[in-house]
Amino acid sequence: TNVVAEGSFVFDSEEAENWEVGMKGGLLEGTANYSVNAFWTEFSNMQVSATNQDTGLTATTNVASQRVRGLEFDGRYAWSDQLSFGMSGAIMDSQILSYPGANCTADEVFRHGQGDLDACAGRNLPTPRSITDRSGETPPDVPTWAFNLRANYWLPILDTYKATLNVNGMVSDGYKMGFDGIFQMKTHGDMNLTLGFGPQDDVWHVAAFARNIIHPRQHYFADFNHSDDT
Repeated sequence: TNVVAEGSFVFDSEEAENWEVGMKGGLLEGTANYSVNAFWTEFSNMQVSATNQDTGLTATTNVASQRVRGLEFDGRYAWSDQLSFGMSGAIMDSQILSYPGANCTADEVFRHGQGDLDACAGRNLPTPRSITDRSGETPPDVPTWAFNLRANYWLPILDTYKATLNVNGMVSDGYKMGFDGIFQMKTHGDMNLTLGFGPQDDVWHVAAFARNIIHPRQHYFADFNHSDDT
């Protein structure tokens, strides 16, 4: 196993084992196609960055093991030679299987100081350390489900050129950003647009695009932030 050093900290390189089973095919005389896959992925030594509340230093450490399993699908339908639609998505179940040496968050250290000894289990040791066991927790930044809808259209201009339009929309379940839950993304959607122009033989292409049109925002929960009190 490779070992990577970051300053005075040492962490292992992460690995992943993945199992998949699925099927794909076509419908409606070839105007539609689909694929469906069930997957199971286990990560070992996943690298995460966290702040030690005793030292105030942020360092990369390893999650012993984490599992993500679920179902993903993709489909496309050609309404005509010029217009097509697509849909894809995933339903996921993610869990930290083993992470006994995780850094506590500022909120957990605060609650421990208020008498909640389970909030930061490592502080019950003879030598106080801001560590806890996150085994069994749901990891941050992983929604339970996410879906994508898209449409593509091209319009001939004269006999040589074409204009293209791509609309790409997504919707996602909410998830926490970090273990402390101070910042969270609630269930949200967003959309991207791309307008292009070029020859019909695609020798060259120019495009203008707009990203994050709906512009979902993080939500801040001040009641979880006790960093000024510790």
